[in-house]
Amino acid sequence: MPTRTCLHCGEDFSRTYHAENQWAAARYCSHRCVALARHAKAPPAPTRPCAVCGEPFAKNPRYSAAQWDRALFCSNKCRGARLAKPRALCACGCGERVSKTGSRWRQGHNPRDDRAVVFQRHVGNRGKVRWYVPTRNGSRVYWARIVMWHKIGRELSPAEVVDHINGNSEDDRPENLRLFASHADHMRHEYARGRLTAMH
Repeated sequence: MPTRTCLHCGEDFSRTYHAENQWAAARYCSHRCVALARHAKAPPAPTRPCAVCGEPFAKNPRYSAAQWDRALFCSNKCRGARLAKPRALCACGCGERVSKTGSRWRQGHNPRDDRAVVFQRHVGNRGKVRWYVPTRNGSRVYWARIVMWHKIGRELSPAEVVDHINGNSEDDRPENLRLFASHADHMRHEYARGRLTAMH
């Protein structure tokens, strides 16, 4: 059986399933050697330093000549770092940058603690007045729940209910608040006090 020497690995290989015309053109022992030989013959991809980090990066094979001329960054991270607008300094004077563009304060650095500024007054359908703190996602946290949170030393679960002992919903003093494990417990207590006429 005729044999030949592979031009890439130097191993001898024999004619097995090659047709006559295939064997005449056979120069490599396997598809692996064909791919490695083509890769070795390919010219190295051009490189250039990144405009942000300075690390060299190679031309993407899918880039045209015009796209490669416009390529300045090695990654999307470096592109975003160059094109992003600089964040402003925190308005409290700490010297740190704000967390996101358009904000004036770094998280936790807003010194506003005045009740008239931070707190808002809510009047319910039945005229019940309650103070609350607006959150960033548009919801509200009633001040009575925050006071109870600090009073008991843990965060309240959504099922727990905070009640005003004297019935004045604007009186959020810690001694005027009590906690119920659920809305059902609160209703049972109100019924026992005679404040509810029936239980369903």
